[in-house]
Amino acid sequence: LDLGPDRLLRMNATDGYRLIRAGAVVLAMGCRERTREMIGIPGTRPAGVWTAGSAQALVNLHNLRIGREAIILGSGDIGLIMARRLTFEGIRVKGVFEVMPWAGGLERNVRQCLKDYGIPLELSRTVVEIRGRERLSSVVTARVDEGLRPVAGTEDVVACDTLLLSIGLIPENELSRQPGVPIDAATGGALVDTLLQTHREGFFACGNALH
Repeated sequence: LDLGPDRLLRMNATDGYRLIRAGAVVLAMGCRERTREMIGIPGTRPAGVWTAGSAQALVNLHNLRIGREAIILGSGDIGLIMARRLTFEGIRVKGVFEVMPWAGGLERNVRQCLKDYGIPLELSRTVVEIRGRERLSSVVTARVDEGLRPVAGTEDVVACDTLLLSIGLIPENELSRQPGVPIDAATGGALVDTLLQTHREGFFACGNALH
């Protein structure tokens, strides 16, 4: 529940509220998915817009059909794997759009999840608008320049009822900030030395909370 600079942990344990003073603390809280709001895609707020991880849980764990025609924004590994998974479920994946000029996921996933199923990968292209009222009806995509800014006149409207966002992960470091652990502005994780110790003695960081 709380973490002090002197490694005093306030915890909600099975036997009630507890205070523990630790000899060392390993910050390993994992990460969460980046959302539409974090990258500022304009447009309406219809149903049918999911993070790739949320879609993965709905399809794999709950056996739900989340749409009929899908677009995937971002070419991270989860997004690539979900392109294939949706295809298995009979959902047409009309394309994977990546703002960078290269794919974000592993080359083997590009081959096995996209090329093997005829799913196009559009590089240097992104979603610039979401359209629809009750349900997503289409997205507007556009080519981006070297500064990753949309290029006017390159817009294309793609009809779809499902948009998956595979646009990166955010380290869960709210707890790290409480004892004053410095955070790297570039990665969102803690600043660490070669032993993964942070700049505050006795605090270490690893896993997706670090990277």
